[in-house]
Amino acid sequence: MPARLGRVSTRVIGFLGVIVLVLAIFTVKLVDIQVVRSDALQSEAAEQLQATSVITATRGRILDSNGNVLAETVLRYKVVVDQRNVADYVNSATNATISVEQVATEVAEITGQDESVVLASLRGTSSYSVVAEELDISTYQQIRDLDVPWFLYETEEYRTYPSGAVAGNLLGFLGSDSTALAGIEYAQDQCLTGTDGEETYLRSGSSSDLRIPGTTEVTQEAVDGGDITLTIDMDVQWYAQQVAAEAAEEVDADWASIVVMDAKTGDLIAVADAPSVDPSDYLASDADDRGARSFQASFEPGSTFKSLTLASAIEEGVTTPTSEYTVADSRTTSIGTTISDSFTHGVMQLTTTGILRYSSNVGITELGEAMSEETRYNYLQAFGIGETTSVDFPGESSGTLTDYNDWDVHSALTEMFGQGPVAATPVQITSAYQAIANGGERISPRLVESCTSSDGTVTENATSDPVQVVSEDTADQVIDVLENVVNQGGAPMAAVDGYRVAGKTGTAQIAENGVYLADDYALSFVGMAPAEDPQYVVGVFTYKASSDLTWDFGASFSSVMSYVLKKYDVSPSTESAEDLPITWE
Repeated sequence: MPARLGRVSTRVIGFLGVIVLVLAIFTVKLVDIQVVRSDALQSEAAEQLQATSVITATRGRILDSNGNVLAETVLRYKVVVDQRNVADYVNSATNATISVEQVATEVAEITGQDESVVLASLRGTSSYSVVAEELDISTYQQIRDLDVPWFLYETEEYRTYPSGAVAGNLLGFLGSDSTALAGIEYAQDQCLTGTDGEETYLRSGSSSDLRIPGTTEVTQEAVDGGDITLTIDMDVQWYAQQVAAEAAEEVDADWASIVVMDAKTGDLIAVADAPSVDPSDYLASDADDRGARSFQASFEPGSTFKSLTLASAIEEGVTTPTSEYTVADSRTTSIGTTISDSFTHGVMQLTTTGILRYSSNVGITELGEAMSEETRYNYLQAFGIGETTSVDFPGESSGTLTDYNDWDVHSALTEMFGQGPVAATPVQITSAYQAIANGGERISPRLVESCTSSDGTVTENATSDPVQVVSEDTADQVIDVLENVVNQGGAPMAAVDGYRVAGKTGTAQIAENGVYLADDYALSFVGMAPAEDPQYVVGVFTYKASSDLTWDFGASFSSVMSYVLKKYDVSPSTESAEDLPITWE
């Protein structure tokens, strides 16, 4: 009997020993967890639940000269759920039980979504499901009022263009990742883009993307982007775009541009292109129509260049508005090529004013060849031809001004009426006329007025130094000639009731692959008003217009100029223009 008790005691002792060993292991483990590695484990757990997110800086606005918003970033709202938490619940206000299906029905009614789509977003096991997104503040508040306990809300930023396609070709647009891709959005990205901040928060689980309310902590504040103010007047821009679209349609042109410039400052009041583009939906436009042709498309301008040749010749003292010339309808060069007028006529006794009135190619070459090729080239450079403007618009064309040493006998003559070795953009041509309108002083165009940072600091956009291309006296004489062009039948439709107008038409052939097209033209009119003291310059341009040249392109000019003069309360002219002789005997 004692032997049996001994064996039992041995087993009991062994069993107790095992228990003691297990307890010891647990104790050591517990001490390790709660004491030795307590801080490390707590940190690891926190890291599994803690997340970091970027606080996106709000992109700055683009404003017109009067503070009207052309582009801005607005908040939109998103409703999300952790589907594992979705269940029927008791409404705290009414004590009524609300089913998941009822929630889906109410959300669908508010957002206009299909009820089945909403219900599908609520059912399942996903830790992050989007119920509705891109909600404005009104819709968002209606959903908040449902007081659904398992709804969570997030904010998103969207770039909007309140006026649609107004100035769209200038504004540019952003890509799907909010990267600036074109226009002012791209050119002024440094001002418009802010500095992102950072925040931390706790998630509802290591595999969840949903944040626990009340746990968010901002570790770095975001600095919003600055606002860009343009020289553009939204009202004038809108009107010019309508007229440009009508002009392009009337002559079946590929495109049309209208540029409105302040004659005294060089500020661009409107730069309108047709077709236009809505930056909110730029992919709906053809790729060729998403830019700003007024800056990016150059072409041989034709007879609008005759005004520049005239200004150079008067400045050089080789002609006056009343100088007399005997002009045939064609001339043959020393290399056998022909220079012809656009209409057949006998020998005409024309004054310098008459040459511009009848837009004689032959006459302007006889007048201009009294200057050397180098001299004419230098004047074109001074007028800004062959170089980009100080606007530095993305993709801006410098146009073409071939070095005079490379002109042959024929191109040295065609240059004087805007064909051959020269090409310019609508903005460049309008800018050249601004110099004439401003007493011979060219001020490079300005599109961006300033950048206002989020702290209120205003940085004005510097302008380049003015260039005195010709004297004030020369400029006045050129204006007198151009006023007679309008008044004596050269462009009667360009007249504006109550105001004296000076300007010049342009009809240019278009070259493709070195050959001039037979049935397509670049038609234009550039002018200024009031002629006695020009305040504004307007250029109207159509490209690849049909061969029907009966359209008077001065009418579009008149419409826009009239709108501008009235909008800015420019006083009507009080004196009549002096009629200059256009022929002689």
